Amino acid sequence: METRGLLTRLTFKYLRSAGLTSETEGFIAACQDNVINTLVYRRNVMGVQVPDVSCRACRRAPETLMHLLSVCPAKAVSVYIH
Repeated sequence: METRGLLTRLTFKYLRSAGLTSETEGFIAACQDNVINTLVYRRNVMGVQVPDVSCRACRRAPETLMHLLSVCPAKAVSVYIH
């Protein structure tokens, strides 16, 4: 089936061909859907009362997925390199 130039069978082919485990595939999907259990996610989506949503690693910004994946200075010196 083709929709807007995309072949359905090829859309998720990278998941099968990369040799990823099902857990890794699930984590990738969760990241894409922005449903990772960060402090901001707990407060805004799950309705949990979180007294402080500051990043647990750097305490400089709210703990969001984008912060953790791209700009957290505490993660930049070790985790990003790994």
